[in-house]
Amino acid sequence: MDRKRQLEEQVVQLSRQVDEMRVRLAALEGGSGDRASATTPRSRRDLLKLGGAAALGVAGAVGAAALGTVPAQAADGANLVIGNNNSTTNKAESPTILVDDNATNGFTAFPGGTSPLSGALRVHGGSDAPGGGNPTLASGVDAWASGATSYGVFGITDVGVGVTGESDQGIGLYARRSGRIRQEPRSPSGVPNYAANDFEQVRDANSSLWLSGPPALAWRQASSFQVFPGPRRVYGVGTVLAPGQSVTGIDATKKLDGTPSGVPAGATAAYCAISSYQTGVISLYPDGTIDNGIGAWASQGTAGNGVNQGYNFVPLSAAGKFSFTNYFTSKAMYFDVWGFLFN
Repeated sequence: MDRKRQLEEQVVQLSRQVDEMRVRLAALEGGSGDRASATTPRSRRDLLKLGGAAALGVAGAVGAAALGTVPAQAADGANLVIGNNNSTTNKAESPTILVDDNATNGFTAFPGGTSPLSGALRVHGGSDAPGGGNPTLASGVDAWASGATSYGVFGITDVGVGVTGESDQGIGLYARRSGRIRQEPRSPSGVPNYAANDFEQVRDANSSLWLSGPPALAWRQASSFQVFPGPRRVYGVGTVLAPGQSVTGIDATKKLDGTPSGVPAGATAAYCAISSYQTGVISLYPDGTIDNGIGAWASQGTAGNGVNQGYNFVPLSAAGKFSFTNYFTSKAMYFDVWGFLFN
């Protein structure tokens, strides 16, 4: 803005000088009685030369300044200048919008076996050195947005695909640096209530992961089973329980000393070695639910003939806790966690 004001002031000053010369020329042609000096132009031609030089000075000053000035950044509503930083004047409230007419845009094919581009904006980025020797990233499109609620790239569609990444032989989508990927949960919980695509995955409101695939694009719930290198005791100090006695709120996520057992809250079941020095039956159920008499551990034999042990999946609450009820005989129970199941 200061540079523009300076140029305007120079033009005004030079224009004033030209006007003064016109007045002097008119006075001389009218027979002014002023005495001319030896250096004063004595003919109309000389005066015209002087006026022309001044006029050229005006045009020269403006032209030289224009030639020496870097193109200005585009303001809102103006054309964008290629190669310039337009970030300070072209604001987000006046975005550049390209509309695809779906008829005459054609396709742009790039080498490398990738699909041709047909979007409203097509960018052909650079490439790294042969063999990947260039440490600089070669990008087609770069975007930056700052803040926890910002999006570097945001793709929106009604019933299509929001963002697609394609690679001929490399990686289609890359969660770089943090490696984090987030999914919105779908409601209701359980089997997704819509037709699946090939090899699709979604999470429901309970954070359960659902995968689709053949045959017939059926949905199945993904699960993981982790086994520990050794047991971690979560219950059992030798307390003898009477028949019908219940023990509730056992935390499978913590060992007897209060340190983590390795079972996470939210696990579906804990894989436990359940032991007793006496025979009998117990029922197992998630903490906070009723004893339905299923998921039972049972042992047969003669009391005092050694340890009675079995391996069971013990159902857990969302907090990672379980309960059990002792039946038929008095006995002390012991629970050692060997792993967990996660759906």
